[in-house]
Amino acid sequence: MTETTPANELLFNVRLSIRYHERRQAFLHATLNLTLWLALIANSAVVAILLDDGIGHRLALLPSLAATVFSAACLAYGIRDKANRHDDLRRRFIALEQTIRSGPETDDAARAGELERLAIEADEPRVMRVLALMCHNEESLAMGYEPPELLRISRLQRTLAQVLDWRPDAIQGPPGATSEPARS
Repeated sequence: MTETTPANELLFNVRLSIRYHERRQAFLHATLNLTLWLALIANSAVVAILLDDGIGHRLALLPSLAATVFSAACLAYGIRDKANRHDDLRRRFIALEQTIRSGPETDDAARAGELERLAIEADEPRVMRVLALMCHNEESLAMGYEPPELLRISRLQRTLAQVLDWRPDAIQGPPGATSEPARS
């Protein structure tokens, strides 16, 4: 198990934030690609229907409407901008990790790193807590913490984590745990 020091705690929280923003960015890019793919398919269907004389032109309205809804939702929700924001935050946290790892592990360096981490977190959008706790489990394993320290997250919570913060307060720690996990 990894020793708990201010420097290790800071490194854990920074890596947790990197993991969280990677997951958010990947989900948002996948959503954007799926939306664009569905709009492309729907628009292709419209063209095929309009070119085919045997089918009425009214049928062309359904795929066209679907393409419009998908595209409008993508624009209204700002998926591309949100993905870019998470990418920027991820890069800033990676730069902070590089700074932390390149210097000495002193309490002063840990305090300076913590201040920088807080400054980056001030620019974060609302955190999806269930997803953050899932990332906490993953980072705990990656840094060598024992499995009994993992949080219990239900299948429904894991499934909905990217789109809905389903009952994050219901997530329980291991039996006998007294402290809350680090949250980014």
